[in-house]
Amino acid sequence: MCKDWTAPENIPRFLRETTLNAIDSGVNWFTWWCSHDLDERYSFPSLEYSMGLITHDGKIKPQGHAFKELAEACGGREVQTPKQIALPAPPEILAADSTWQWLDQWMEV
Repeated sequence: MCKDWTAPENIPRFLRETTLNAIDSGVNWFTWWCSHDLDERYSFPSLEYSMGLITHDGKIKPQGHAFKELAEACGGREVQTPKQIALPAPPEILAADSTWQWLDQWMEV
C-alpha cells in the first residue's frame, strides 16, 4: 500500500485489517515488500517511494509500528485452519474486467 493509492493515515489500518483477515483465513507467514521508503532523488515510479515501514532516513512510520504490534500480538500463535468454503471458479478470460468481477464474487463468499 502506498500514498498514491490512499491517504497515508489509512495505510496502518489497511495493514492491520488485511493481515488479521489473512490470519483468520489460515495464512501464517508474512513479509513486507520493502522495509524502507526510497529516497525521492532516484528515478522510480512515484508509488515506489512510500511503500516502506521505515522512512529512507531511518524513522519508523505508523505502518512500521502497526507491523511490529501485529508481529508481537500474533507471533507464536497456533495456526488455525479455517473451514473449507467453495470459491467461485477463476475467470475463463484473464482480463482486468473479468478478474475484478471474479474478485468481487470471491469477496462475497
